[in-house]
Amino acid sequence: MAFQDFKILGGSDYVGLRNFVEAVSELKFWIYLLQTFEYVCISIGLGFLMPIILAVLLTEIPKGKILFRMIYYLPAVTTGLVTLFLWKNLLYDSQPGGVLNALLLGFNALPVLVAAGLKIVFFLAACALIAGLIYQTVHPWMQPRGRIICGLIAAAGLTGLLALLAYLARAGGLPGITGAFISKFDFAAQQFLRDPKLVMLWIVVPTIWAGAGPGCLIYLAALKGIPEEQYEAADLDGAGLWNKVMHVMVPNLKALIIINFVGAVIAGFKASGNIFVMTGGGPEDASMTTGLYIWYNAFMFLNFGVATAMAWIMGALLLGFTLTQLRILNKLQFRNVDVENKTK
Repeated sequence: MAFQDFKILGGSDYVGLRNFVEAVSELKFWIYLLQTFEYVCISIGLGFLMPIILAVLLTEIPKGKILFRMIYYLPAVTTGLVTLFLWKNLLYDSQPGGVLNALLLGFNALPVLVAAGLKIVFFLAACALIAGLIYQTVHPWMQPRGRIICGLIAAAGLTGLLALLAYLARAGGLPGITGAFISKFDFAAQQFLRDPKLVMLWIVVPTIWAGAGPGCLIYLAALKGIPEEQYEAADLDGAGLWNKVMHVMVPNLKALIIINFVGAVIAGFKASGNIFVMTGGGPEDASMTTGLYIWYNAFMFLNFGVATAMAWIMGALLLGFTLTQLRILNKLQFRNVDVENKTK
């Protein structure tokens, strides 16, 4: 089909590489491919670590594990289409009476003292977090890889904090900085899915909200398979939560993390259904991805030859991820933890 001027009712003509030339020559195809990369980066950056963090927290809390598991899994019980319409028509309502806008604008009604207290608390919490990461970076027992990770996160946080202070100082100098902390909130109603600059972010959030729970349970089941002897040895060595995560949990979950990462990247590139429901590719094509553009070409404009050529191009880009996933799966050994424990 990719080498034909395909017609549903027959009479298709062989056109050689013309469809591929037309696909790669179209500027929109490359723009939408870049927007697909943007969608994938936002989705992975915000949503990939969330199930892992939730699973680790569930293993550490002493009580209420079943309750929290149920709460995290509840969004997955609802049909995906219903979830998307819930966020689109209720939570993302751009009117001031919309759920999220009402919550956001509610901060504007807080008294000055309460608003100033919240700002100072958030600022001090950010400073404490950055200071803790810097301490982890320079601590002698930290492994080189852990130091690099902590250092990068600390550098990013410190850069963002300094940029914020510089912006406030540029607007009004030192009085501008102090005035920003001792003033009321001044939030404006958000446009959400109508905002071309942030529409990708708002599309990703519902998928993270719905997918974090099931992913959390998968990682939680994997964490249950880690032998207790490893945790006991870590406790005897005086390891804290961070060292347990880095030296016990992560090595045991490495294969699962890599497989899920590759799968998440591939799923991100194929994403089109949720974007079609939320925005249809708008506003101003700001949320149009390659997968959705292929769908429009094929089933709206009936240009099957070009659409198939675009699909082959996108598939070739993802071939490396797929081969990596298959190679990892080929090396894995799946074992039954209960049988091993009984044997021991």
